[in-house]
Amino acid sequence: MDLIDALSLSANLEMKPHDAPPEAMARAVTEALRRRPWARRRILVSSFDLAALAALRRLMPEQPLAMLYEDPTADWPSVLAALNACTLHIQHDCLTDGILVRAAAERVHVRVYTIYEPARMVRFRAAGGPRRWQA
Repeated sequence: MDLIDALSLSANLEMKPHDAPPEAMARAVTEALRRRPWARRRILVSSFDLAALAALRRLMPEQPLAMLYEDPTADWPSVLAALNACTLHIQHDCLTDGILVRAAAERVHVRVYTIYEPARMVRFRAAGGPRRWQA
C-alpha cells in the first residue's frame, strides 16, 4: 500500500477470505484503508465473496467496490445494486454483448481478467476494451 501511494498508482485490492469470517476480513481491510486517506480515490476493492463485500460496505459506505464473477449469474445487476458496487469484474471469455449493454444501462464499469494470450488482448483493445469500459 505504501508503494502504491509513493508511486501515485491506483490498484484493485482483491479480498480473498478463504476460511476467515467475512466480518473479520472486512475489518482488517477497513483498518488498512482508513490509515491511508488517499485509498478511497485510488483503491478499488473486489471479491468473489459477496458476504465479505457486504461487510466492507457496511464499514466503509464510500469505498469503491467491484463484484468478481467467473461467469456472472443472471442477477448480477441486483447484486451490484445491493452492494452499491461500481464495477463488474468477469473472466474475459464470459464477456458478452448482453452484459455490456446491461452494464451501460446500469452505469456499471466492466473489467475483464485474465488474458494470457497477447493476440486476444490486441483484439480486446481493438474492440474498445479498456478505453471504453474502465473508470
